[in-house]
Amino acid sequence: TGDSGGVRIAGWGSVVFRWAIESHRPDFILHAPVVTAAWHPMWIGAREETNNTGELSAIGESMLWLLHEAPDDGTTPVIMRYDSEYACNMATGRWEARSNEELVNKVRQLVGQVEDTRVLTWEHVYTTPHRTTR
Repeated sequence: TGDSGGVRIAGWGSVVFRWAIESHRPDFILHAPVVTAAWHPMWIGAREETNNTGELSAIGESMLWLLHEAPDDGTTPVIMRYDSEYACNMATGRWEARSNEELVNKVRQLVGQVEDTRVLTWEHVYTTPHRTTR
């Protein structure tokens, strides 16, 4: 997310590795802005552009990709590696939503649809701050 002249901008991103990660080249890169306009055909429930809606949108959009665009028969097991514990706990129903309810509900629905045909496991990855060397 960022702030450009008083306008909030949020996006989401996800990378897909079809096999064990042997190189740093993902097979698919998914990304887009967070859609907050309910009239937009790509809207999945986000009402504001925040880091949390970006993280939840990434999970929801990844689920949509698995349901409609993944190049397999829809039964291949999936490991979702995530860095946002908030987004994972919301998406899996471990935490109760106090905000972003429409987005959380849609993401939970999409996760359930994927789980109807695939084994879906979640793995937390820790991120470290980027350091620049001089």
